[in-house]
Amino acid sequence: MKIVLSLLLFAGLSQAHGQSWELVRNEDGIRIYTASIPGRNIHQYKALTFFPTDLDHALELVADYSANQHLFERLKHIEFLLHKRHELYINHMIFDLPWPLQDRDMVVRTQVRQAPGEIILESDLVNGYVGLQDGMVRITDLQERWTLREHEDGTTVEVVGHADPGGMIPSWIANLFITREPYNFLHGIRERAR
Repeated sequence: MKIVLSLLLFAGLSQAHGQSWELVRNEDGIRIYTASIPGRNIHQYKALTFFPTDLDHALELVADYSANQHLFERLKHIEFLLHKRHELYINHMIFDLPWPLQDRDMVVRTQVRQAPGEIILESDLVNGYVGLQDGMVRITDLQERWTLREHEDGTTVEVVGHADPGGMIPSWIANLFITREPYNFLHGIRERAR
């Protein structure tokens, strides 16, 4: 019951900030919402769940990029460029898309901020680490924020973000993935947390 109340509180706080979120998936204790982005064809996503583990262990699970590789549906390769444990992570990721689409790549920077009872991981894209590659489209628009909050029974998790795959992918196809990727990732981590 306490978990449900926490998740409802998260949903209420987001709506209080003027965001109109639509619940699109509610399965296995993971809720996925989407909302339009003014002036854009892509949607943003919000995922809410609960990890049955303490805050420090939740961070370990989320930031374990080696163990989490298989949770990305189309990830072909990941290169760990810089890892400062619990501070900063920079990874080059290549995604294998089906023909006739071109593969995508991106260099993601994740910065970690810790405060009593809360850990925030913010991800964006950076240049200068890996050059552009022939036959591949560089993703240039990604923002994601993980908020992990201590709870008496474990850790509540909120993930909010958006990603534009760029190139010639219709926005309706891109918007299909924004409900699958966060769900699959969170589901995989929750299984490891149990």
